[in-house]
Amino acid sequence: MSSTTSSIHVPSPGTVDQNGYVHLPFRIADYLDQPGYHPTLVQKLRNKTSKKEDEEPKMVAMSQEDYLRYWAKDDNGKYLPSVEEPPQGRVEWLRYQIRVNDQWREWGQIRTLATSPWSAVYW
Repeated sequence: MSSTTSSIHVPSPGTVDQNGYVHLPFRIADYLDQPGYHPTLVQKLRNKTSKKEDEEPKMVAMSQEDYLRYWAKDDNGKYLPSVEEPPQGRVEWLRYQIRVNDQWREWGQIRTLATSPWSAVYW
């Protein structure tokens, strides 16, 4: 089952909330060995120190624009032809967006209600 709002299609287990934010599950570790990922020295050090944290699945909220630009996939899990690599790379984009999500939670903009790491409801 997939979630849809207006004309946006988000394959399951992703969701679109009532405010239009797209929520997708990610594990940073899944992107560390991708071709085209060439970490700087600082990023390599961060990768070593945050290895356990990178293995944990997290639901990441993002705007519909960011979803369509960087993460949109078809039902077979392939990126759509219009998807591009984030300027800072997928790993750094995810780390930044996770920090943004933490700020949103602090401000009460989104709130995690579910306990499963692969399914979360935000409001």
